[in-house]
Amino acid sequence: AHTGLIYSITWYEDSKRFLTASSDRTVCVWDLTQGRDPVWILPHPCYVYDALFLECSIITCCYDGILRVWNCVSTSGTADLTDELNGHKGYVNAICYNPVSGCLFSGDSRGVVIVWRLNEKTKRWCQARTLLINGLQDIVINSLIIYGRSCLIVHSQDSVLRMIDATSGVVLQWYKVRKIIDFLLEQ
Repeated sequence: AHTGLIYSITWYEDSKRFLTASSDRTVCVWDLTQGRDPVWILPHPCYVYDALFLECSIITCCYDGILRVWNCVSTSGTADLTDELNGHKGYVNAICYNPVSGCLFSGDSRGVVIVWRLNEKTKRWCQARTLLINGLQDIVINSLIIYGRSCLIVHSQDSVLRMIDATSGVVLQWYKVRKIIDFLLEQ
């Protein structure tokens, strides 16, 4: 189904469905019980770097710096684009969700993490705050992972993993990947 590089693969919690985000400007939604073809193909105007399932929605992030929200329970039989979240000044490489806090996190090519919250009245995502993480200015964020209840692991192109407090943005621990690789090679 994809004609370009696949940047990410994300499983749904039921282990039957997964998403693939690609440089061909699409996200494919796959269902292992439905055969070999994608169930849906979500078109985008540019490269799509990451995607995740979130209840009845799919969230995607792209080269144009926009997060897109897709409704998966539409009556049309396709996933419908319902919102576009602006706020990044660089391309967005990574997204993750913390079910404990209800926050969505997005990381970009300028080293910025934006925290989003769902407005319960409007059912739309709103920018809650911007985390300017120490040592990450203008360094591309590759991936974000929630750890525990309130920590965010940030992997960046400077080969450093940063464990940050997801509430304050304070770096709690630094892990230099080069040192880890050197240690493994010595073994």
